Amino acid sequence: MAIYGRAMSGREATRHAPLSRRRVRDALGYRPWTPPTPVAQPTASSMPASASERVPPATRFAQAALKLRQSSAGPLLRALTPGFVREALKARLK
Repeated sequence: MAIYGRAMSGREATRHAPLSRRRVRDALGYRPWTPPTPVAQPTASSMPASASERVPPATRFAQAALKLRQSSAGPLLRALTPGFVREALKARLK
């Protein structure tokens, strides 16, 4: 207790931290947030005709079904779809 008392006797009580807030923030690796740059999605009119013809309609349907799988209606649609249709759609995705 005597050692603590001697150590603290020479110190002046302050309300400020020994390091500035900016130094602590920068030492922790803070980087200001910036919004991501928007990426323009190609529309059907901007896509060349050859690009849209490359993907067969059945493949586009299979991709849409894959997206729906995670929706609330996904399990119901899976149960209603015959097995051979599901297998054919899976084959289109490979």
